[in-house]
Amino acid sequence: MGDLIRLRRNKKQTWELSQAPSVTGALVGLAPLDGAIQAVVGGYYFDDSKFNRAVDARRQPGSSFNPFVYAAALNQGYTPASLVRDEPVFVRYGRRAWRPRNADHRNLGRIRMRVALTLSRNLASIHFLKRVGVEETRNFIQRFGFTLAALPRGLSLALGTAEVSPLQMAGAYALFANGGSQVQPYFISRIENGDGEVVFAANPPRACLDCWARYRGSSAKTAALGRADGPRAERVLAPGLVYELTSMMQDVITRGTGHRARRLGRKDLAGKTGTTNEVRDSWFCGFQKDVVTVAWMGYDKFRPLGKRETGGQAGLGMWVDFMRQALKNKPQAILKPPRGMARVRVSKASGRRVRSGGVVEWVRAEYAHALQGPKPVAYVGSGKAGKKVSKKTRGKSKKRRRAASARPKPRAPRVIDDLF
Repeated sequence: MGDLIRLRRNKKQTWELSQAPSVTGALVGLAPLDGAIQAVVGGYYFDDSKFNRAVDARRQPGSSFNPFVYAAALNQGYTPASLVRDEPVFVRYGRRAWRPRNADHRNLGRIRMRVALTLSRNLASIHFLKRVGVEETRNFIQRFGFTLAALPRGLSLALGTAEVSPLQMAGAYALFANGGSQVQPYFISRIENGDGEVVFAANPPRACLDCWARYRGSSAKTAALGRADGPRAERVLAPGLVYELTSMMQDVITRGTGHRARRLGRKDLAGKTGTTNEVRDSWFCGFQKDVVTVAWMGYDKFRPLGKRETGGQAGLGMWVDFMRQALKNKPQAILKPPRGMARVRVSKASGRRVRSGGVVEWVRAEYAHALQGPKPVAYVGSGKAGKKVSKKTRGKSKKRRRAASARPKPRAPRVIDDLF
């Protein structure tokens, strides 16, 4: 008598036995226009643990931190077409050596920034950080609300080794969702006494309501909490820079590591996956015009979740479930290139401007003729056209080709264009 059992409804809409999970998680949803917190989940069951992981936990965000590093690169004059090295990194610290790797243990060579972010290439992020500079990057990232003390001073910064909370990440991603304005997350909109008199009313800085994404046929003048007044939030990122990053994070969903979010059937979503060593943390940070949502899953004791529970699986699954309800019956928002942007066509392989073929990029007009940035990476082609080859050499080449065709084919494509 008095036994407590847990049940859950399965796909057949019948009940089955369940149990309390040992893994935990957190989720934060906020309005990017003014930082109003719309949802907070700090754990599985309050009576079991009163620790609010959404607000008080400090975990490494992994690659979900990459957009801030790439924003620093864009601020220095790089573009989504700039080439970056997805190549091995070797750093010696005294008697020790650091050899970071990509999650798939492969290297794609020299690829565009857009490809590097879309496919979450760790080594490419490290090489970009080296070009931009660690201190320059740390100083720039403060614009997103992080303190210098929280940001590592080494190259591991590119891998998301800073310790942050889901709430901090949501506040930082709000800058992408509102066009570059810094808002402060807040919980309480107003307080009334027993007589219904307002004794406190929040008056948070607000981003410009009609300066960024809009709904079709709408003037976009609906305030998040029904308030149209209030001070204007400071714009700390250039609109063109935010557009470039948002466009790349949309690709994370349409063709990258966050592709499972496509099940929502929307084209106005953007975000980034994040996974730490041994999959101890699984993140997805994403947004739409009206809501920024950050989902995290992990163990309190930093145990591995399991090799398949990456940010594109565990964290993203929680994010999708929440956003399905948060965006129900909402039309799709439209984000057009802001003023000062130029439309260019670039080669998929080299990132250079081409007259035909390739892919279209919208970049800030001042960098349209210098797409590779202040410290360009040279493109290395796949062969030398026009070189004469002797019959003897051709014979050897045929033998090599036959031998190569007999070997097992690699799982990863040899040419980056094959990924698209």
